[in-house]
This record gives sequence, structure tokens and C-alpha cells, in this order.
Amino acid sequence: MKKADLLKHLANKAGCTEKVAQTILREYQFVLLTEIQKEESTVLLGLGQIKKSKRSERSGFNPLTKAKITIPAREVPKFVPSRKLKDLTAGELTDIYSFEF
Repeated sequence: MKKADLLKHLANKAGCTEKVAQTILREYQFVLLTEIQKEESTVLLGLGQIKKSKRSERSGFNPLTKAKITIPAREVPKFVPSRKLKDLTAGELTDIYSFEF
């Protein structure tokens, strides 16, 4: 599903314009990104969590020069799906309305 399709669907279900749906979606995205910046993990409404994960320093190489380089340690986002999302994906859960947000 593309963003335009999502906005049409949200606007239709909520009984509002696509512009209002876009504003709500943009604000939701802003809140999530802000929380991810300051917290160790953030819950995505029954779908799972986004956690900060530490990637340790590692060695690599420059593909142009083939020179060996050291890639520094850094924090990266990691998505951890909820049990219900795993069950839905595996076909073990068919009722999408059983998700509680």
C-alpha cells in the first residue's frame, strides 16, 4: 500500500478529508520519531516495538579502493514484532479485529 492509498483509506474511514488524514498521519510519525530519539524502545500500537540496538565496531573495506576500514559502533533501530503480528503473518490468526490498539 502506498501513502496515497493509505490516506484515501483513512479519510474514508474517519469521514474527513485526505488533507486532515495526512496531518494526523504526519503528527503520528512526528510523535513516534520523537519518542524513538529519547527512549530505548517505542511501542507501535499492537504491531511491535522499535528498540535501539547497539551495533559494535567492526571491520570492513572500501569497495572502490579495497582498503580495509574500521566501521565505528553506533545505535540502530530494530523492529521487534508482537506475538499477534507473528501469528497473523504465519496464518495462525485470521481475525485482524482482535488486535487491541
